[in-house]
Amino acid sequence: MVLSINSPDDIVCPGDFLGSTIDYSVGTNTHLIENTQIVSLIVGLKQIETIKESDPLDPSTKVISSTISVVPLVNYLSPELPTVGQIVTCRVRSITPQFAKVQILTVHSSDGEKLINDSCSGIIRQRDIQSFDIDNASISRSFRPMDLVRAIVISSSDSKNYSLSTAQNDSLGVLAAYSSSAPNVKMIPIDWEHFQCPITGVKETRKVAKRINTMNPNNQQSSNDATTTTNQVDKGENAKMEKSND
Repeated sequence: MVLSINSPDDIVCPGDFLGSTIDYSVGTNTHLIENTQIVSLIVGLKQIETIKESDPLDPSTKVISSTISVVPLVNYLSPELPTVGQIVTCRVRSITPQFAKVQILTVHSSDGEKLINDSCSGIIRQRDIQSFDIDNASISRSFRPMDLVRAIVISSSDSKNYSLSTAQNDSLGVLAAYSSSAPNVKMIPIDWEHFQCPITGVKETRKVAKRINTMNPNNQQSSNDATTTTNQVDKGENAKMEKSND
């Protein structure tokens, strides 16, 4: 069975931050780190159950109790593998001056983004970052570990390793990036080469994927264009990463 992702913000992976114990109780398939941060143990759908009950000390007062859990997605992953010419979304695992190593999370089809079941790795070489000024393209200025990237498959091998490119058009590139100056904070795209941390104001360079509207921290629609696909997948990955690392 194939899952068509219609609730992008709810898909999570092992290690993804779900919430704080200040707001939620720890539920199924989650655990605590640093005593306060609730993270996912599995690939699945984030689920919040809220219960209203009377305060034992004041029956007229309603107490709201929220528990955060993760429902497994294992039965809804696609058996399909990426093919040459197909658009994919991937997570950057590591970078070198020559290439970025990525984990492929989803394939794009006419039905939308679909999670893939198998562990598929890929690389984006320095020459495949952009279509202009190729010799001066830089991996470290274009991608960083944990970036979410939209790319196109340009070649494949029998061992589920793929060569990817972000050079074909402006819609390819980094969809989401986390701030290096504020942990767990997603940055905002402000132009074609920069994201900015909304907390610290620090700017970081990336090969930014094109949005429909002009990018601008105050342009909510632009941010939504980015995060629809971004959060949609912001997740389907660490389980595959851990599997490939074993």
